[in-house]
Amino acid sequence: MVRRLLLIPLGLLLSACMTAHLAAPPVRWGPLPFGQVLDGVYLAQARRGPVAAWVRVEIRRRQIARVTVIKLRCAVCRGAEVTIPRRIVDHQSTRVDAVTGATVSSLAIMEAVQNAVDQAHRAWLNKRHPGPTPRPKRKAPARPPA
Repeated sequence: MVRRLLLIPLGLLLSACMTAHLAAPPVRWGPLPFGQVLDGVYLAQARRGPVAAWVRVEIRRRQIARVTVIKLRCAVCRGAEVTIPRRIVDHQSTRVDAVTGATVSSLAIMEAVQNAVDQAHRAWLNKRHPGPTPRPKRKAPARPPA
């Protein structure tokens, strides 16, 4: 009986850990795909646990020119909204060192910037390889008046 009472909280704890792992899938972070992004301004967001980040990423000359954190919803940010964008622009990569004490906030910002970079990459792919062009519709032949 005692074993069963101990196993129930343990099972609940394990299921909570598995759910948290599934809620935050891994992100492909890394350097900017060289020359494979379209210049422009991209808005993106990301959520990591209790932290949510909205960013504006400006890409010029196929490089990250500016990263602006529009909104960061977190309990403890500790300067991540200033430090992480600067590091991303300096390194031209979304894989940078997190701010001590604001790891989850840093990860949310990095993920949001990676989402914006993915948008720029998809835009570059769509411009380079456009889909099939639609065929013009034929007009029905005119009927002679009766």
